[in-house]
Order: sequence, then structure tokens, then C-alpha cells
Amino acid sequence: MRYVLILLVFVSCNPVKLVLKDPVKFEAVADEMIKRGYCLNDTSYIHSTDTLEITDTLTMVYVDTTILNDTTYFWETKYLTVSKVVKIRDSVKSVVIDSAQVKVLRKQLAAANVLKDAAVKDMKGLRRILQFGAAACAVFFLLLFKLK
Repeated sequence: MRYVLILLVFVSCNPVKLVLKDPVKFEAVADEMIKRGYCLNDTSYIHSTDTLEITDTLTMVYVDTTILNDTTYFWETKYLTVSKVVKIRDSVKSVVIDSAQVKVLRKQLAAANVLKDAAVKDMKGLRRILQFGAAACAVFFLLLFKLK
């Protein structure tokens, strides 16, 4: 009987079944798993390479000429061709992180912004209380010294 009772306690309190049956608990566990980085299976690394080739060609012609008695004489012609090739390679590595992790981080950022807004609101209220207290003390002391 005692073993049956112990067995029932262990079977009925299975935390895995409790988490799988309750969607709120399941979301909490999933968020914590993603936050710790256990499920980074859809992270993609994308490498793309682009090559641009620019060719610039310049041809120069040198001609030696002489003009004698209204006649032009060409005796030496030189052709000079200069080609310049420039290759530009651009490699880009893109990392696409797990979209579930981005969702969890956005949720944490929204919660932090709510806390920040509440703290700013509390500080404004505290400042008003301090200003009111200082004004009340100033009025009290002015009345106190004026009545004497």
C-alpha cells in the first residue's frame, strides 16, 4: 500500500506534464529556453560575394613629322597602349538570428520600458511632494516669525 501511494505521488506530480498541459507555463518555459540560447536552430549565415571589374584602355599615337617645301614627311610612328584593370571584390556576411529569440528580447524591452515609465512617474510624484513640503515649511516659518 505504501509503495502504491509513493508511486501515485510521483506519477501525479510530473512537472513535464504540468508544463505541457498549461499554455501559460509552457510559454514561460519556452521564453526562458530561448533566452538562454538552447534553441538557436534557425540561425542562418549568408555569405554573398560581388566582384566588379573595371577596364580602362588608353591608346596614344606618337608621330614624328617634318614639313619641307609644302610636303609633310612621316618617318616614325609609335603606338602606345596602356590598359588598366581594377577588380573590386566585396564580401558580405549576413547573420539572421533566431526569430523566436528576437520576439523574447522585444518582450523584455517592452517590460523594461513599462518599468522605466513607472519609475519616472513615481519620481515626478515624489518631486511634487517634496516641493509641496518645502513650500509648506517656508509658509510655516514665515508665519511663525511674523507673529512674534
